[in-house]
Amino acid sequence: MGSKENIQFLIDYENVQEAGLDGAECLCYTDTVAIFYSAVCEKISRRFMNQILASGCEFQTYKLKKSGKNALDFYIVSRVGALFGAGFAGKIVIVSKDKGYGAMKDFWKGRGIGENRILLKHTIREGILATNENSIRRRQIALEAEQVSIGQEFAKYQERAKFQKKMEALFAGTEYEAMIAKICELTEEEKTPKDLYISSLKKFGKEDGTKIYRYLKQADERPLGAKLAGAKSAGVRQARGESVRMQPVSEAPVGMLSVSEKPEGEQSMSEATTGEISKNVRTAIESSESYGQANAA
Repeated sequence: MGSKENIQFLIDYENVQEAGLDGAECLCYTDTVAIFYSAVCEKISRRFMNQILASGCEFQTYKLKKSGKNALDFYIVSRVGALFGAGFAGKIVIVSKDKGYGAMKDFWKGRGIGENRILLKHTIREGILATNENSIRRRQIALEAEQVSIGQEFAKYQERAKFQKKMEALFAGTEYEAMIAKICELTEEEKTPKDLYISSLKKFGKEDGTKIYRYLKQADERPLGAKLAGAKSAGVRQARGESVRMQPVSEAPVGMLSVSEKPEGEQSMSEATTGEISKNVRTAIESSESYGQANAA
């Protein structure tokens, strides 16, 4: 998961309450979570509590003894002083919306504590992201926070839906009819026929993988991964206001006929998988088979 130092999350619960616990599912055993609370806010949803306990982190609580203006803030400031005074070398994330903690940062900065050692954030999730730690959890949070184009994502959704309709028609009545979701998942991961063939063998075994690949080749169907790349471009054009024609999901798939639609005298799909396939398709398959056999071992 990458190296992680201890991070102290000091939760100003009276200030942020449960909203500040967003990201608790991302905590881990190297973290310490301390909730500072008062009689005004003594409750917490079981969901957040379970996430904190399941993480394996060190869990602490500090309850305000006497109410007063900014009383919990002084508790938190005192805790920061105790940590640094004891030689704590990690990072502290204060989860609060109170901007007054900025003065505390200035104090410690003047005493050799780097500005990035004390982070002021509204949630646990934002705190993890701000630490810049080299970890899977931070990269996942950053990925989820990435801004995406609505137009591009809708274009991808349409392409996936259209592709699934094609796959349902292609494998209708075959032994692979119940495996449509896995086949679509496979094709989305790959962008070239050769990669698709090799992955098909790994996922479904040599016999079934070869048959499934031949169905796709017979239909002259590009891997979904390649289609989504094209859908992204279409989404960009759509976002710019350019005219983009998206094929409705209900339209008949281009370049593919179901068994009932094939011209009279043409082989069915099941016959094609065991009989003669066109010269170009066979050449492509044999080329990929040779590549797959050399690399699948």
